[in-house]
Amino acid sequence: MSRSRSSGRSTDAARWLAQQASGSFDFREAAVRFGVSRQAVQQAWHHLGLGETPREKLRRQLQAAVMKLARDGKTATEVSQLTGVSPGLVYAWCRRQNVKLARGHALHAADPKAVAVGLAVVRAGGTIAEGACAAGIQYAAFQRYLKRANIKPSHSRRGKRHGASAQAALLVEREGISVNEAAKLHGIAPRSVYDYIKRHP
Repeated sequence: MSRSRSSGRSTDAARWLAQQASGSFDFREAAVRFGVSRQAVQQAWHHLGLGETPREKLRRQLQAAVMKLARDGKTATEVSQLTGVSPGLVYAWCRRQNVKLARGHALHAADPKAVAVGLAVVRAGGTIAEGACAAGIQYAAFQRYLKRANIKPSHSRRGKRHGASAQAALLVEREGISVNEAAKLHGIAPRSVYDYIKRHP
C-alpha cells in the first residue's frame, strides 16, 4: 500500500470515528475497520483537529456523573448501579480525584459481580482494603466474603503492588480502557499491568 493511499485510509478512519456518536468505538476499532495502524488513525485525528473521540467524550461525561454522585454521599455500589460503571472503576476515579465515597453497610446489598472482582484482587495478591475497594463494600463486610471463600489475603508490599496490577488489569478487561490509563489510575507503571496480563491471560 502506498503512503498516500494509507494516509487517505487513515483520514477516512478518523472521519468515520468522528461520526460514531454512541461512544462504542475508539482508534483501535477504526484502525481495524480501515486496515491501517492505530497510530496512523490517531495522527489523522489530531491533524484534522477533531478534539476528543466519542468514547472519550462519553467517558468524561460518565466520570463527571460519578464524581457528582460520590460528592452527594453515595457508596461505590450505589454509584455503579446508577451509572453502569463498575465499582472498581468508580473507586479508581474517585481516588484519582481525591473524592471520598460513602461506605457500604449491608452485606446483602453488595453486587455479586463486584464482590467477585474484589475476591479476584485478593487472590492475585491484593490487600483486604484493595479488595473491598474493588467490591465497593465496607472493609468488615468484605472480610466476611473472604472468610466464606476461604481466601487468606497477603499483607506484603509485593502483595499490594500485585493487587494494584490486578485491579488495573481488571479495568482494562472489563471497562475497555487502555493499559496506560488503568496504570495511571492505580499509581503504578504500565509495565506492571502488562506483566500481570501476560502472566494471567
